[in-house]
Amino acid sequence: MAYISVMLMVVENSLVVDQTKLAICKIRSLILPVSISLAFGGLFVKSYRVSVIFNAVNKLKKVNLSDKRLVSVVFIFILIDLLIFVCWNIIDPMTIQSTVVNTEMTHDENNNDVQLQYISDECISEHNDIWFGLLFVFKGALMAFGVFIAWDTRNVISALNESKQIAFAVYCVSIIAIVAIPVIFVTDLTTDALYATISVFLIVGSSVILIAVFVPKILLLGIPDENIKVRISELNVFEDRTTKQTIALYIQELHEKQTELARLKKQLHQNGYSCIDA
Repeated sequence: MAYISVMLMVVENSLVVDQTKLAICKIRSLILPVSISLAFGGLFVKSYRVSVIFNAVNKLKKVNLSDKRLVSVVFIFILIDLLIFVCWNIIDPMTIQSTVVNTEMTHDENNNDVQLQYISDECISEHNDIWFGLLFVFKGALMAFGVFIAWDTRNVISALNESKQIAFAVYCVSIIAIVAIPVIFVTDLTTDALYATISVFLIVGSSVILIAVFVPKILLLGIPDENIKVRISELNVFEDRTTKQTIALYIQELHEKQTELARLKKQLHQNGYSCIDA
């Protein structure tokens, strides 16, 4: 979706009809935030489940986080993007603003003076900065959640540990944002230069994140089966440890019940009752 937003940017820049250009601008403004929510939301909630499971095991508790619940969390992220987008277009609708960037005097074939105006069309709203700020705050909170999950799962067994990939992905996005935001919003770039800059940041950032997250999984296909079995054995150790902890919990509960029963028998005996009368 991030790659598609780059293509739409190129199409938008080459169109002449304002209404079509405005429609493409709105679509592009929506699918880019949604692409971030889908990519990072899916990555984070999967690691969140690992974090919850292992924290529950350490506390000897049961936990049930189904795929449907995790997917619903990702859809909540998307709904927040949609809510911001809808409010944006209702309260402060986007318009096409045309600006004359350059004027040249030339001559036509009949040697008549002709004035050429180079016009830049920009898709903008009155309070553009506020709406972009809301999106940045939401995405920043999403990245902070990812950093917390990466830290919380740093000691999880390697078969389920994606903390390094998460940390690297968040690091890349943070660096790109730190560099891109001043370039886009502060510097005075021409329309073509602005579109080119945004496109480079989107393509490079998306590609690096995809490579960092998915290439390690693809490389697993080249590992011999016996090495895979060694890694899976880590899960067996985890299951054995969980079973031992569960048995220890049952023994502890049984001991507490026996202690409570002995106390009640003693109390009945002090009151002049026998266990049979009770």
